[in-house]
Formats: sequence, C-alpha cells, structure tokens
Amino acid sequence: MIVYISRKNLSGQFSIFKIFSLLCENIKPSIYLEVPFKSSFFGIIGNLAYATILRFKYKSVLFHITGDIHYISLVMPRERTILTIHDLYGIRNQKGLKSLYFNLLWVYIPLMAVKHIFVPTSLIKRQLLFAIKKNRISKAIKIHVVCNPVLYV
Repeated sequence: MIVYISRKNLSGQFSIFKIFSLLCENIKPSIYLEVPFKSSFFGIIGNLAYATILRFKYKSVLFHITGDIHYISLVMPRERTILTIHDLYGIRNQKGLKSLYFNLLWVYIPLMAVKHIFVPTSLIKRQLLFAIKKNRISKAIKIHVVCNPVLYV
C-alpha cells in the first residue's frame, strides 16, 4: 500500500491534490492524507508529531511525501519513504537566516533522510545534485525525473 502525504490544502494556493488524488484512484491500495497544520513554527512541530503517528500506524507501507512538507521525512523510515520535490522556488527567493531555515527544512534534512527523490524536471535534479555536492552529503541518494502530468479538470 502507498500512503501519499501532502501539505494542508490552503485556499488561494496551488495544490497538488489533483495530481495525487488521481494516482490514489488508479493505484490500489493507496491513501491520500494531508498534514493537519500549515508550516508555521508550531505547525511544523505538529506535522512532525502527526507524521510520527502515521509511521507507527502504517508499519509496512510505502510513504510518498509531496508538497512543501519535505521536513517530515526526518521522522519517516528511510527505506520506505519517497519524496517528490516539485520545485525549489521557496529556497531560491530567500536571503540571510530565512535562506538557511528553508535550506535546512526543505533541502538538507530531506536529502539526508530519504533514499529516493522524484523531481519533475532535469533542472531540479541538477539543482539538487548541486545541493548535495555543496552540503557534502555522502549518503547514496537516487534522484529520479518523473514528469508531473498535466490535468484538465
């Protein structure tokens, strides 16, 4: 079984729910879940607690993390977790301490915590490979390019 975990759907923001809800309909058995909190300081702590509960509730499933909650990979089982990074927009537009914060939660921790990462383009793959080299991450990480489907709904 695959458990897809995504960020909380916020009004006015693009959600990848449409993409992964279609996957859930066509890949059985699978479940689509959203973390309960938006990614504020306390929301991150709450989402990490929620992900920890999911880890123990679903002991022998494959977890697929997507959306802007890459940091929950920290508490998920490395061998059974896949991360999809759709873009690096949030970290490219930050400066100073905010840049360090975003790099830590959205790139560095996820790169250390998972074995397989899916990205939609070779550009994002090159950017992640650069981040691996820059941060001297030595773990074996496989980055796979899988294009996002275009949905007409």
